[in-house]
Amino acid sequence: MSLKTRVFRLVLPILILISTPAAAQTAPAASRDPAVFGTTGQSVLVVGSYSFQPRFAGFGATPGEGLERFAATFMDATAQVPAGSQLEKIELGACDSSDTASVSLNVGACTVPGASCDGLAGVDTGIAATPGCDFFSKVLSPPAPIDSSYPLLLGVSTGPDANTTFSVVKLYYRMRVSPAPATATFGDVPTTYLYFRAIEALAASGITGGCGSGNFCPDQAVTRGELAKFLANALGLHWSG
Repeated sequence: MSLKTRVFRLVLPILILISTPAAAQTAPAASRDPAVFGTTGQSVLVVGSYSFQPRFAGFGATPGEGLERFAATFMDATAQVPAGSQLEKIELGACDSSDTASVSLNVGACTVPGASCDGLAGVDTGIAATPGCDFFSKVLSPPAPIDSSYPLLLGVSTGPDANTTFSVVKLYYRMRVSPAPATATFGDVPTTYLYFRAIEALAASGITGGCGSGNFCPDQAVTRGELAKFLANALGLHWSG
């Protein structure tokens, strides 16, 4: 192993601690950026190697480095990306100085607990390649919609020795407005209405129940009281009693 690779192995955990949110530095499980509202901001869910469990027996950890681990078998973890979001990129923080093995990440979406999961995306360091320590990413095109409330399954496989290790998995996602339903909820907001999709999303989220009698009254002025209710419902505002 070259001196450069050994130095990078020692520095990578420090770089990860600096570059990830504060919660990721201390939390014993996955952590995410502070809540991002709206459809323009991208959020990241960080899952450290300490959150993974070996799928079979035969597991080892890199001595003295709390973040880097390796195994001669597969390791699994779950990640709860919000339902209704879309997964846009996956990233694997790994070290690979072996020309006969690789580190690979596969992300699967489960529709029911205990059942097989559909593969969403994967990324690896390459078997013959020896890229050293880096972040390996895959942009999903198109993004994968996350419509299930069940967690994603993360599967990481490494080589049988310390030449292939990983330290972190990152999932980049963005919130989105749900697709419009085929049937209108309100009598005065038909499916052809310009803001039909947005109004249906508000109703489905429990932010508004309309103006009564099965209508939404899209052209009616909003009072300060109604606005307060919209915002409180949308943000889930609460306070300690």
